Amino acid sequence: VPLLHVALPVGISFYTFETMSYTIDVYRGHLKPAKSVVEFVMFITFFPKLVAGPIVRAADFLPQLEGTPRLRREQVSQGLFLIATGLVKKVAFADYLSVNLVDRVFGNPEFYTATEVVIGLYGFTLQIYCDFSGYTDVARGTAKLLGIDLAENFDRPYQARSVAEFWRRWHMTLSTWLRDYLYYPLGGSRVGGARAYFNLWLTMFLIGLWHGASWTFVLYGSIQGLAMVIHRYWQRRAKSEREDGFALVALKVFVTMQFVVFTRIL
Repeated sequence: VPLLHVALPVGISFYTFETMSYTIDVYRGHLKPAKSVVEFVMFITFFPKLVAGPIVRAADFLPQLEGTPRLRREQVSQGLFLIATGLVKKVAFADYLSVNLVDRVFGNPEFYTATEVVIGLYGFTLQIYCDFSGYTDVARGTAKLLGIDLAENFDRPYQARSVAEFWRRWHMTLSTWLRDYLYYPLGGSRVGGARAYFNLWLTMFLIGLWHGASWTFVLYGSIQGLAMVIHRYWQRRAKSEREDGFALVALKVFVTMQFVVFTRIL
């Protein structure tokens, strides 16, 4: 099949999802239309979140445009702190790991031992978190300096005890978007049986595909979906209500982390 090499605008997936959520919410009656075209364009093109998110909902953004803009001392303090921490993540960690470890190992893996390749994988895992969450911190901090609050996108994802918890903590605005506009409309878990598991798998499959249009991401999304289905099945069968001890929590975090690290090879 011939491939079409089309140049797509930067950040197209983010503002496509935002315009879709706006349209769907207005259609459902959950949101009143923007008061003017200027407000709508402001919502779509607000530059801090344009390139790499977070994915913003109009219901959260548009009300902040009402009234006279105000900038509080707390917003400035929080904004500068977020920008500083984001830059440290991005420059001191992500870029350093990329240049000095990850790119070298991924570029020529045959030149390295198995142990060094595994170290490269863990380096990539740290790099991608510091890169993505660091950019989000800078975006949120910049928005705060302009008087706008953006949603948090990461909540210590590498402390997750399961694949499901990981995706609730990683790129949260994407996960909640697909939950609200795909998983729930398909029936979610209310439909029961195989259909409920299919809904879950399809949602995770599209999360994988959203990250890139290639067969590796098709496989990545399929594996994530299968892991979520197995976790949901196991969770429903295990009826123990005992709170996990430290050792079991540590084991769950460790196993989840290994799954995240090694599936990212794709």
